[in-house]
Amino acid sequence: MLDCWRLRFNECANIFKYFSDRAASGSLPDLSELDKIAQELHTYPTTRAIYLALGDPDAPSSSEWIKSVPLGSVWSPKAKNSTSAPPDTSDKEPETPETHGRHEKEDRVLANSITFMRDALLSREISYAIAEGDAGRVYEVMKVLLFLFAGSSHTKHCTYLLEEVTRLELESSNSG
Repeated sequence: MLDCWRLRFNECANIFKYFSDRAASGSLPDLSELDKIAQELHTYPTTRAIYLALGDPDAPSSSEWIKSVPLGSVWSPKAKNSTSAPPDTSDKEPETPETHGRHEKEDRVLANSITFMRDALLSREISYAIAEGDAGRVYEVMKVLLFLFAGSSHTKHCTYLLEEVTRLELESSNSG
């Protein structure tokens, strides 16, 4: 996430030095400006952003997030080695590249990067919540993780979290 901040501030090489230099020159942005930037950057590590990177056809095409991500060049496969390919004797049209059911404008690397940022932020949030003894924050992250594990092949993690959330919701008494 720090890299997103670094890129947001005109690709500065060192975000810590950038802010130290701004502090020394007396030109630090105020808290409201930093909050606005944080809200803007918060849209990147979301599940919706992952779907947008994967070329979700139902995604709105005019969103600010889509406009902010530059498109690269279209990938084209390497030409086949002419010595191993049979001679082409037909006059048929060239085949279109196989997308294997994926969207043609998908950016798998960007989607994986966003997924990592989202998961790392959840991991950091639950780690801090545990260290601070904030059971409410731990519980909220557990509910999110439950759905992430339910959509993956980690069925034991999903089952464990479902049992814990159920135990907390239905079997624990209110002490308030």
